[in-house]
Amino acid sequence: MVGSPFHAVDQTATPKNYWQDYCSTLDHSSKLSKVWSTVKSMSGVRSHPTILTLTENNICYDTNSDKAEMFARKFAAVSSDENLSDEFKTRRREFVTISSR
Repeated sequence: MVGSPFHAVDQTATPKNYWQDYCSTLDHSSKLSKVWSTVKSMSGVRSHPTILTLTENNICYDTNSDKAEMFARKFAAVSSDENLSDEFKTRRREFVTISSR
């Protein structure tokens, strides 16, 4: 069933053989996004680069989990109502009251 988009290709073969086998499955109905995805995976291009180590107050955050926690703390701090002016908080309360009627 060569040419079928569901044709299985042996990914344990040498890169040259794999590429030849893969190309033999392509036809006019092949999706370009899948072809480019295969090209990128063979070339070692990473679509999700890792975020470098983050440092705050001489503390290093290496893992994605630690980085996410640090981001969440920072986001919560800058998003806090404590950062809003009294005038803004008053207008927001008025808006919510009017909107909920």
